[in-house]
Amino acid sequence: MGLTGRTLVVWNPSAGSKAGLPTNRTSEEELRQALTSNGIAAELYVGDSVEDATSRVQRAVEDGYSTIIAAGGDGTIAIVAKELLGRSTSLGILPLGSAMNVARSLGIPRDLDEAAAILMSGTSRKIDVGEVEGQMFLEMVSIGASAEVFGEAHQVDGGSLRALFRLLFLPFRVRSAKVTLTLDQGTIRTRALMVQVANTPYTGLGFTLAPGARFDDGLLDVRVFKGLSSWGLARHLSRVIWGRRDYSPQISAYQSSTVLVEAERPLPCRADALDIGTTPCRLTVRRAALQVIVPRDIVPDDGSHRRETIDTGDVAAAHGTTEREQLPNEPPIGDEQVKGFVAGGVGGAVVGAIVAGPVGAVVGGAIGATSGAAAGAGAEAVDEKSKHDEVVAEHEARRP
Repeated sequence: MGLTGRTLVVWNPSAGSKAGLPTNRTSEEELRQALTSNGIAAELYVGDSVEDATSRVQRAVEDGYSTIIAAGGDGTIAIVAKELLGRSTSLGILPLGSAMNVARSLGIPRDLDEAAAILMSGTSRKIDVGEVEGQMFLEMVSIGASAEVFGEAHQVDGGSLRALFRLLFLPFRVRSAKVTLTLDQGTIRTRALMVQVANTPYTGLGFTLAPGARFDDGLLDVRVFKGLSSWGLARHLSRVIWGRRDYSPQISAYQSSTVLVEAERPLPCRADALDIGTTPCRLTVRRAALQVIVPRDIVPDDGSHRRETIDTGDVAAAHGTTEREQLPNEPPIGDEQVKGFVAGGVGGAVVGAIVAGPVGAVVGGAIGATSGAAAGAGAEAVDEKSKHDEVVAEHEARRP
């Protein structure tokens, strides 16, 4: 394809850090080198604030720029994308942040040079965006317990020690609520700890909460977490953090182009990294609203993924499903692992706070939680994993 016309790069030099600690920072020299080596002639703009970056993007659109490249994290991508909705100007992505959920969903690699090469060799595709109460979202909307989790995690990212302690104990103080979901297919009433409405599979630090969600199917994927105890929620979040899928019959999945979520009491709502108030909230999908440069080998959606993620079990009678098909004997994360995760996280946070203040608390909490979970895992049955692998291999061999 190549880039034609005028190109602007909006760079966030602060991208690539978590909890005040650098994760994958990129210097201006490295960024310019990646652009030059791939033959990209572009104006580089350093965003000093959201307002300034927004204003610069708006001027570039008015001046007829053909491509605006977001060089930063998911927040930088959102700033640029919001101003390009319904426009012919293409969004380019150079993923320089820590999570990069949007880039991952589009098949754009984290490597700077490889991502820059895609800007020249890729193709322009139109993708969906979500909208909730007038606010655009690219990833997903969290409602209930998950909104609280991601809200606290956002404060931890800023170095808040109090938020870290609240986050570690949050799974044990949340409670379910009666919720009503109005979808294209009808109305669903149930009790739930949290609801996720997704435009992409990933959110937060790359957590896979909606594995079947796609940018180009004209539908929002809805996940309803119901009937989970506090320990069950802690287990589920632990599994997600460690990249494991939760095959729980207590998670129902639906797809709809519009979603209305109401609850017996106001539940917090969060769209990507922004708090948007409480329920009720109405969500819609804006189909093919944003033009993005993606790799050429990204396969357009033909609807077949819906048959993979939506089955015809009993919940489907209410226009939903449980989370994909169950793999037999999936090895559980036991109580000892969860207890180790919490105890290790709290202990590490305390020690870290004494040694190095808030940042030390964040780092110590993360290390302690991981170590505690690992220690707890050692107390579980040592042969469960091998048994599980054998069953999964046999199960996969029987698949058509």
